[in-house]
Amino acid sequence: MKRVRVHSDAINQYGGRILTSGLDWSLFDQNPVLLYNHIRHTDSWDKSKLVFPIGKWKDRLVGASDVTMMPEFDEDDENGRMAKSKWEKDILNTASIHVRVVEMSEDPALMLAGQTRPTITKAIVMEVSVTDIPGNYTCHKLSFDNGYSVALYSAGADTSELDKFLPVIKQKKSTKMDELQLVAQVMGLPEGSSAAAIVAASTNLKNENTRLAAELDAAQKERDALKLKGDTDKCVALVAGAVAAGKITKAQEPTWQKLAEGDYDNTKVLLDTMKPYVPPTTQLSSTGTDKSEGDLVARYKALDKAGKLGSLPEEERNLLLAAYVEHLEKSGVVKATA
Repeated sequence: MKRVRVHSDAINQYGGRILTSGLDWSLFDQNPVLLYNHIRHTDSWDKSKLVFPIGKWKDRLVGASDVTMMPEFDEDDENGRMAKSKWEKDILNTASIHVRVVEMSEDPALMLAGQTRPTITKAIVMEVSVTDIPGNYTCHKLSFDNGYSVALYSAGADTSELDKFLPVIKQKKSTKMDELQLVAQVMGLPEGSSAAAIVAASTNLKNENTRLAAELDAAQKERDALKLKGDTDKCVALVAGAVAAGKITKAQEPTWQKLAEGDYDNTKVLLDTMKPYVPPTTQLSSTGTDKSEGDLVARYKALDKAGKLGSLPEEERNLLLAAYVEHLEKSGVVKATA
């Protein structure tokens, strides 16, 4: 006897599906009856004509996404004998489970492409039948808590009742389109703007941003150049003023310029505290002492020779030393320092 698939996770002809992992076989295993097209009796009002099971099922194998079993037909029953004969001749070759629905879900994660009705996630298996002309190889019979049942293999069946219990899922707007419209709204574009319009506006914004960034960079460079020139001019003026005041010599000007460019404030404080250079003779004249340079030099030599320079007041000693150094420079004995 050939093995047959009685269920799979695939979408049935009405757009829904049943998860293999959610099937409860406990009731069925206690009574694995085999029916024909899920028929237990006729539709006559008095149900006088009984239709008995035509066999039983055995060797159930549950896979990751489908279930297969082996039919065992009752040859003591006329219908069972006929069903077995047609089964062996491949006139009958499909099967279907009858389940009572327990839970269903519209979770997109459980939906397959093309699915239009909810996914049945939990169901109790009531019986399994061989079928003649199924809507597809996963045709099922569904039962609900209110007693309503529908056989999904019935071609052209009225779905109005099914819609009450397993309704078609309302199509939701594309999330991607929602995202596009959100972008359009942020960009100030009209509602319903196309993807092409959004891309064009985005490109224009990008180009404008590039242009403004270039202008800002040029302005910053110009500002930095002006600031550098202003700082340089300020340093030049500071050092030139110190030269003019006699605080430093012309030869010392480049050195002080570098100091000012590196630390203008501290250089200015240092130059401000310096006193202009005054020749010794000028210093003596300003104090009312009538001494010529020669007198100062002679006095320096005499005191130096006598070893008495160290006993002089510091100010006088420095004055004599300065006069002697100036004398040496003028006579060419030593070279003046810058």
